[in-house]
Amino acid sequence: MSAAAMRAATYVCALLTLLVVALAAGRGSDAALMGIDLGSQYIKVATIFPRRGVDLVVNEQAKRKTPAAVAFTAENARVFGDAALAVAAKKPQRALLLTRDALAACDATLLKSNEELDECVQQRATFVVDESNSLVFTAQEVTAMLLDLGRVFTAASLAQSPSAVRDVVITVPSWYSLSAKTAVMDAARLADLNVLALVPTNTALAIKYALDWKSDKDNETVLFYDLGASSSTASVIQVARTGKKNEKTVVKALAHAHDLELNGAALDELLAQHLASKFDEQRGVLDGTSLASQPRSRDLPRVMVRLGREAQRVREVLSANQEAYASVESIWEDIDFRQLVTRADLEDMARPLLARVGAPIREALRKAGLSSIEDIDSVVPFGGLSRIPGIQAELLELTGRTTLNKSVNADEAAVYGAAYLAASMSTSYRVKPLEMQDVYMGGSKVAIDVHREADSTKSSQRTLVFNDADSKCPGKKSITLKRRGDFVVDMLLSAGVDDTSTNSDFIFRRVNVSGAAKVYRKLQNTSVEDAPAAKVTLVFDMSESGLVTFSRGEAQLDEQVTTERRVPVKAKSKKAETDSTKAGENTEARTGDEAGGNPESKSASSEAPTPQPEESNQEQSREAGKEEVEYRIETSTKTVVYRETLHIQELDDPSVRRLGLSDNEIDRMQRQLRALAAADKDRRDKADAYNALEGRILHARSAMAEESFEAVSSEAERARIIEWTSEAEEWMWSDEAESLANLRGKLKELEALVSELFFRHDERSIREETKESLDKFVDEITQNATLLLTLHKMGPSEHVSKFEEFLELVKQKQESLDALYVEQLERDLTMAPVFTSKEVINAINALQHEFKALKRIPPPSFDTADSQSPGPDEMDGADTENGDEAVEDPFDGSDESGPQAGDEDEDKDEL
Repeated sequence: MSAAAMRAATYVCALLTLLVVALAAGRGSDAALMGIDLGSQYIKVATIFPRRGVDLVVNEQAKRKTPAAVAFTAENARVFGDAALAVAAKKPQRALLLTRDALAACDATLLKSNEELDECVQQRATFVVDESNSLVFTAQEVTAMLLDLGRVFTAASLAQSPSAVRDVVITVPSWYSLSAKTAVMDAARLADLNVLALVPTNTALAIKYALDWKSDKDNETVLFYDLGASSSTASVIQVARTGKKNEKTVVKALAHAHDLELNGAALDELLAQHLASKFDEQRGVLDGTSLASQPRSRDLPRVMVRLGREAQRVREVLSANQEAYASVESIWEDIDFRQLVTRADLEDMARPLLARVGAPIREALRKAGLSSIEDIDSVVPFGGLSRIPGIQAELLELTGRTTLNKSVNADEAAVYGAAYLAASMSTSYRVKPLEMQDVYMGGSKVAIDVHREADSTKSSQRTLVFNDADSKCPGKKSITLKRRGDFVVDMLLSAGVDDTSTNSDFIFRRVNVSGAAKVYRKLQNTSVEDAPAAKVTLVFDMSESGLVTFSRGEAQLDEQVTTERRVPVKAKSKKAETDSTKAGENTEARTGDEAGGNPESKSASSEAPTPQPEESNQEQSREAGKEEVEYRIETSTKTVVYRETLHIQELDDPSVRRLGLSDNEIDRMQRQLRALAAADKDRRDKADAYNALEGRILHARSAMAEESFEAVSSEAERARIIEWTSEAEEWMWSDEAESLANLRGKLKELEALVSELFFRHDERSIREETKESLDKFVDEITQNATLLLTLHKMGPSEHVSKFEEFLELVKQKQESLDALYVEQLERDLTMAPVFTSKEVINAINALQHEFKALKRIPPPSFDTADSQSPGPDEMDGADTENGDEAVEDPFDGSDESGPQAGDEDEDKDEL
């Protein structure tokens, strides 16, 4: 194969590769998803990166975790993360913190009425920043802001639009109740996200542990202990691998147990109180006294917020060091605070918390049905408190071990597991099979209360459907009852430990179930009055998120149906009877002849029979073949099953206590969030326009003092620009500069004022370089065209004139530009240039285009024997002998490395 063919094949292969990459990128853009670890202090996000698999997403500061904080500045500008914490240190009332805990602050199972629920939400789950400016938000709205922030980070990492990222798996505490989980779902709905699942944090971390697990065992029972910032949860989880090649990962949670009082925030509060007392001593405010000019630190919100942040930092430092200094500059009235804290001091403060570490472990073992800690194969602690040496020592003593399993990244494993679960639930990615099963948690129980009839208030049946003792996620349960007509179903939530107790039960959903009467219309032999009540089956589902729904209902009615049918009785045909009669006659004739020996009879029998017409014979044959059929009546009884799908309709009843937001509330909150997003965008655009105008003003004014600009401008022109920029600087401090349109209009004025001057300056700076490039190009192209012209003159060619015309064109173009260049040298630099660099570039491109067409003209052929052109086969052979490597046709259908017919999941990304 020739060198030109090889280059063409290489080009085609490269083009196909680019096409495949583009198609893969396009497919990925339609399947963007993320996992979000929604912590009380930090939010972490992971997604599926092309050719990287699951990895964490970084924020705008290239950090892998972002503080779960939202704040509003004095100008009501919304900020997130570290910027929000900076606002919280100065104005705590304008910061929205600990939103995950606020979602669970008002558990509907612990409240008696809707009024109490509303009051709780108002006091504990509502953030009031500035009521006069409508900056009042529910916990769901603030959580939606954080979820949307995670989507923005994910879209930026994938170079996609935020609207392309919709599917998400969110981690939540295992102790979240049904109302708290519903609040998270509402927050995701406000952010326009599709929640694939809510997964407990410990279970998400167990997924990552199972994916990295390397053991000779088929399965392992692990104790995962999350000692987090706001709660502690102990979970007993089994991990296993199944399948012929152990390709399937199984994660099965057996039990969860928690302690809300054992958390990092509690220890930080103890340390902050200790630091506050030390600061009071430093300021001269002793215990039991309070000076009017020196209030106690505990009464100063700003001081306590800053001490709280410093306490968290000191705790983290003491996890690896014996001592650390707490230092806060200008903590109060320009007073600096500095205090030494030792690890012994910290562990002494943590002593009440150490006593609580064992309770969740014992409770988790009891719920999992394990007799002792010896049944646990490994203990995996994680969370902020787990880094404290005193906590680790307590865990070793409680579990009877010498070491703890620290094989997983405690900060990132949960979000990694959430993202992997999202990929396994998506149809756009192909991952190793994952089976996850969890237990229903939250301390509440879902019961079903079925009324006798639709208009009856008296219940006839109460059935416990889901509780944390025997219910798995995902799961499905059903109840059966007898009904003839419509009826009402109440779904109740209970916080009591006694399954039969209804003291704290409340209805969170009431539906009317209709359609049972329709099944009676299908009866055939039985009247409606005589028919029994239909068997009604109600099916309730529990999703992977632990949310209970009334999925469907069906009515079934059985009937004994008697049917009659005619059954044919087997009979002889007429043909058989005729043959039998003839046979008898022939026998009698033969017997008579033999007995009498009548010669006449013998003579008569030897005569030929008289022929019959053909049609008559056929008719007789058909008649003879018919059967005389007799029938009898058979009676049979069978059971017929009739089924009818029931219609479920939500009832709006004031006695029903809502768990989630109504559609009207969702719509109102989404409008408010969109308004905030629009205001944020307006502020960003305004800041960008302001910075662009300010930068352009500074550049324009400083340029007027440079010699290169002085050479191409008049003194009056420079003075006009300097005066305009000075006025513009003052204008930027006026109220008119608050308008985005005004800022953009001012920038256009400046561009119009300086554009011609800057154009002359730029043209002058590159004119000599452009001229040198033109001369070099003309020399090269003239030389190459001359060689081709010589070649065509040596042999018979009809294209000689084309090369001569091209060389003349090159000469004319160079002479024209040389003349313009000479004219430019004599021209005043403050005037517009005679020619531009763009014109020179266009001339070069035009000549290159012409020359490429000339190079495609085949060379002349020579008649000498030694110069005959080889044929295709000879050229291939010559190439091979010279060592050229043959290149396969990329379009050859015999290529077995490409995708074969029948390949499955060819549109899926494999992790």
